[in-house]
Parts: sequence; structure tokens; C-alpha cells
Amino acid sequence: MPTASKTQRWVDLLAALLSRHYPTSFELLAKDVPAYQDPKQRGDARMRMFERDKDELRKIGVPIETVEIEKGDKQYKLVSRDFYLPRIGVKKSTAAHAAPTRGGKPALPPDVVFEPDELAMIARAAERMQAIKHPVLAADATSALRKLAFDVPFMDCGVRELILLPFGAQDPLVLELLDDAVRRRKTLQFHYHSIERDARARRTVAPYGLVFLRGHWYLWAHDEGAQAMRQFRVSRITKPVVNPKNKQKPDFEVPPDFDLWEQSASRHAW
Repeated sequence: MPTASKTQRWVDLLAALLSRHYPTSFELLAKDVPAYQDPKQRGDARMRMFERDKDELRKIGVPIETVEIEKGDKQYKLVSRDFYLPRIGVKKSTAAHAAPTRGGKPALPPDVVFEPDELAMIARAAERMQAIKHPVLAADATSALRKLAFDVPFMDCGVRELILLPFGAQDPLVLELLDDAVRRRKTLQFHYHSIERDARARRTVAPYGLVFLRGHWYLWAHDEGAQAMRQFRVSRITKPVVNPKNKQKPDFEVPPDFDLWEQSASRHAW
């Protein structure tokens, strides 16, 4: 995640590139990026900063091009049509696509055209992610539908309910943290609500694996307090904390005879 100062540099650099229709030298771009004008910095240091920014922007999908005008003379450009997201439309039976409008005014024709049944299929797939209560994909599917809804009329495709209810039974951040502890074999502490006793208690465990079973995520772990293997439903886990000591060193070894698939005892487990 870029820092605030780096984010400002990136925004200034993108604005400088998008305001020009032809390849531009670093010296001219630097005039529009205040961070590249620090008089306390040497010229080669500013150039290295620019090169790092350019490479990092490319890694996240910004298509900045380098053009060599003469040997050793490099200039840079960002073509706006390659940078902005495509416009999306829906194919109509009477034409390839209807004339789209935004705010009552004519808009540019779409770059990507969906068939109505394709949009309906996307909505059904998102509903399925919600139905199986997947803690990560359900949120991603809802976010995708909201973004598509800005351009396309889902209601015209037979989709009665567009925005799915948020899924909060299993916190994606908790699941990611548990997954990290399993992968690095680090001990965990968390609060767990036991349905049988209707009580919440602090547990310290060695996490062996995660399994998706009958619509819910479960953590298989060795409970230090009980000195036995236990199965914890992830939706009942709160305030998990991974052991911060010796981050690169495992805290335990999973027994060689431990089989997560056998423990889950289900053909439907992931």
C-alpha cells in the first residue's frame, strides 16, 4: 500500500502524463510533479524516484510507455484510451446496443457489450456465492455487481434483486489471519463462543488447517488448554491474535499422521 506522499506523487505523475498527447521527457514531467522539484535532491536521485514510481504504477496495471527518441534519449507517454476502464453496455434485440445515456445526456457507445442472458448469469453466480456463504467471494461478487450496475440495466435482464445483502457471518479478515497462521505454523489466541455452554472463552491453539464444510469454515487446531484436537467454527471466533515472536520460525510441527481431509470426514469439504 503506497504512503500518502507516494500516492500524491503517483496522482501528480498520472495527471502530468494524461495532460500530454505526445511522448514527454522526464524534465518536462518533473515541472508538474512537486515531489520531483526538491532542490535538496540531486538530479539522479529524482530520476531514481521517478523510475521507481513508474515501475510500481506499471505493476498495478498503468500502461506507461517508454519511447526512445534517439539513442539514450527516453521519453514517456500514457495513452488515455488505454488507461481508463472500458464502457459497458447491453445488447438489444433491435440493434447492437441502444444509445446509452448518462444523466439524461447522450454518452459514448460501449466498448464491451453483454448479452442479457450473460448479465443474468453473472447475477445468479453472485447469488450462489451468497447462498454458500463464502466469506471472501460473496463480498467480491457484491462489489462487482455494484460496479457493473453503474453502466448496465440489470433489471432489464430479469434480475429482480441486484444488491445482495452483506454477508457478515464470517469475517474475511479473520479468515485471512487464520489462514496466515496455518501456513506459517504460528500459535493463535482468540475468543471462542461455545454453543453448547453458551459461553465465550479465550483459547490458545496450534492451527493445523482450515476446511469449508456444509457452508461454513472450520479451523482444526490443537487446543493447549484441553490438550486435544478441536474443531472451531470460524464464525464464532473473534479477536484472533497470531504469536508475533520469531515471525519467520514455526511455533510447532503438524504431526505427520494428521490428515485434514480424513478429519473433516466429508466428501464436500474443501
